[in-house]
Amino acid sequence: MRITQKPYPVTFAHKEVIEDSSDHLSTYIYSFTSLDNNQRYIIRAEHHAGDVFGIKFYAKNHELSKSKYQIITNYQYPVRVFITCASIIPILSEAYPNASFGFIGARSIKKGMIIESLEMNIRFKIYTEHIPQLISDKLFEHYEYPTISSYLIVNKNHDLDRKKLEIEEMFFKNYRDVHAPFAID
Repeated sequence: MRITQKPYPVTFAHKEVIEDSSDHLSTYIYSFTSLDNNQRYIIRAEHHAGDVFGIKFYAKNHELSKSKYQIITNYQYPVRVFITCASIIPILSEAYPNASFGFIGARSIKKGMIIESLEMNIRFKIYTEHIPQLISDKLFEHYEYPTISSYLIVNKNHDLDRKKLEIEEMFFKNYRDVHAPFAID
């Protein structure tokens, strides 16, 4: 499916500095409101050592939920929501010209039940179909991880094999619990 929609307007909210022993340095927080259904969303761009960003998003009304990244909203427009989340990549790339980006497709829950497997979930399918249309392969090398529903774009300013391995190790070390069974509110 060819992308024909434009992203919603995004607003930068603030930057959180992380002061722990992990590779997570800071988080850039953005928000936007769907002009189609008036739902507000939060985008978290988690900045890690080596200028690697993990992009996450959720509906604002799920902010206090432990499962905020997994909840199916049924608000429609999932592709336009994702396009909007991806629209911060050029913004971050301007500030961090060597940045690379990762997306992890969280398994969906509905009515308190996990409804999809870890492998090739619906979010991953959206990523694999739309990221190549949104992010040029002139600047980034694209990598798909279907068994864990993840997608990585590595900046070509690096030795790609070494940077890819470095990012994989860092994400594994810092996000071990991403695909573990999660708490249901």
